[in-house]
Amino acid sequence: MALVPVVTLVRDEHLACSSGTFARRRRGAHAHPARGDAEVRHEKLTCMAGFCRIRHAAMTTKKNNDVPDQTSTEPMPPGAPAAPPLSVGVKLVFFTRDGLERAQLEPGKPLVVGRGQEADLRIYEAQLSYTHARFTLHEDGVLVEDLGSRNGVWRAGQRVPSAKLVPGDEIYLATVIVRVFALGMTAEPNLVEEPTFRRQLEEELRRIRFSGRSLGVLAVSPGEKEAAEGPRGTWVTRLEQHLRDRIHRKYLYVPNIALILLPEIDAAEAQRVARSIAAGAPPAIGPRCVGMALHPGDASKADKLIEVARHNLSRARPGEPALGTREGSDGGEGPIFGEEMQEPLNLLRRVVEARASVLLLGETGTGKEVLAKRLHDSGSRSKKPFVPINCGAIQESLISSELFGHEKGAFTGADKDRLGAFREADGGTLFLDEIGELSSEAQKTLLRVLQDQAVTPVGSSRSHKVDVRIVAATHRDLAEMVDEGSFREDLYYRLTVIVVKVPPLRERADEIEPLAELFRRNANRENGRNVQGFSAEAMAQLRGHRWPGNVRELENVAVRAVILAEGDLIQPEDLPKAVRLVQPEPATPSVGGLKAETKQQKRQLETQRILVALHETNWNRRMAAKKLGLSYETLQRRMKEYGIKPPKPEES
Repeated sequence: MALVPVVTLVRDEHLACSSGTFARRRRGAHAHPARGDAEVRHEKLTCMAGFCRIRHAAMTTKKNNDVPDQTSTEPMPPGAPAAPPLSVGVKLVFFTRDGLERAQLEPGKPLVVGRGQEADLRIYEAQLSYTHARFTLHEDGVLVEDLGSRNGVWRAGQRVPSAKLVPGDEIYLATVIVRVFALGMTAEPNLVEEPTFRRQLEEELRRIRFSGRSLGVLAVSPGEKEAAEGPRGTWVTRLEQHLRDRIHRKYLYVPNIALILLPEIDAAEAQRVARSIAAGAPPAIGPRCVGMALHPGDASKADKLIEVARHNLSRARPGEPALGTREGSDGGEGPIFGEEMQEPLNLLRRVVEARASVLLLGETGTGKEVLAKRLHDSGSRSKKPFVPINCGAIQESLISSELFGHEKGAFTGADKDRLGAFREADGGTLFLDEIGELSSEAQKTLLRVLQDQAVTPVGSSRSHKVDVRIVAATHRDLAEMVDEGSFREDLYYRLTVIVVKVPPLRERADEIEPLAELFRRNANRENGRNVQGFSAEAMAQLRGHRWPGNVRELENVAVRAVILAEGDLIQPEDLPKAVRLVQPEPATPSVGGLKAETKQQKRQLETQRILVALHETNWNRRMAAKKLGLSYETLQRRMKEYGIKPPKPEES
């Protein structure tokens, strides 16, 4: 029997045809079951080939007096095939503050859900009990049982001790919404988690570098009525009709903002999709707000594309997408630098007026472009252009055109002259980010330009003198790339006249709190919020996190928390799961002896870890650094600080 996914039509008189069958879902409002105050009417449908089963439920809720009406089910037509037994399994989808959680139910394997360690599926929601409810799969449905929770299990506006669910049903565990999907019968939401979304976006950016195509990122928020109709992000399932199934990826950034990846799409088509989504909500609900960012026009990095899309969303009007180009945000306060950043800053101050090239080394998200712009703004070149270029995002065949320009007709699509980045930055600074991603041919051409101080546009025989200061940046180990033969040694020495090492955020602990507060204030301004600060518990979680994404990750976490916060202060539950899972270290006693002893113990433990890694790698420092999760430069600094030296030949 061919099976067709459930068709969901919300708040609109509408007909949907699937394999010769029709289904209708009537208008109605949906209220949070624990709040009441609203009249709810809805019809659920399950369409299968050859028949349509319509279940109609009507319920009127009044404050403090919920009175359910009877439920009637229309009989199936004679001879219609029966649905397959649920013993094949079902999937439960949980809509939480963090997005989606999924769990597959199998016969004989109950699932306990809660926020405690005893739960089979742990969901950190303050309103959930440690063991909140148990789900058990039977032949005729899923039995959900309240395990004595404080805030209860709710169905159709009423608190229930237990309930039997079938595919398509919805139930609340306190504020968490649970939907049931039958394996092989109904299509679950095409939503991905944040790590998957970012990984796919970065993969697409790498791929289109060679294909020459573009991509878009949309940030979408529902109208006020749609948000109430689809709480906790359930509204996002209605976007499917505007998107290409399983190609366009959706991620629930926060319950009222969805991010959508549109791969292999040009600007015109991306705008069409954005306008369709903005105007596509049923009339009874109203239009949505949409912000858009395009690569390569608006931004070239994953985080910046998301940032631009989010910013454009903040200035979009319902039904009218904000499509303008805007890389990064302005109007905010200046950067914050702690003690660990003083050494690189002092080095930059000493070379402000030098013409020599500067190479910034550091992990992704540490603020290398911020430092490059600071260097530019501090010197006599500040009145001339600062031109940032992401070498890793330029299509291979267009690198020469992007950097050195081209003449009209030089190649297919060159319909007008282009100056190129070097001539655009004439008299100022050219920031070459991800310099390690340049191809060998591009490295050769760049070296010639640095030597001659002149560029020759593609399709031209005439060279143009340029006066440009080069600031390059990379998260890769260029010295190792030189050893491997993937980076030119002569270019390496041209770029490394001045080398500035930018430490990761985990080594700049004194910056975490002031940076978080800075991002909170900026997010308040961008999103019309008035969140006053972080609770002590939330700030402890921030301090305890390792920040693999560095400053950029901290900014993302702070913005998300401001949007989610329900009170004056950001609480731990407003932070992403990855940050909350960190157990903050207890405060060190301030008694001098104890504090000194703890520091000494920490130093001894770290020394031991480094020595073990060095011995295991036969004192190969680069391999040891990777094993320890440190940069090569950080390992060198720690070895010097702790007095760790290689053994003499007779000792090894």
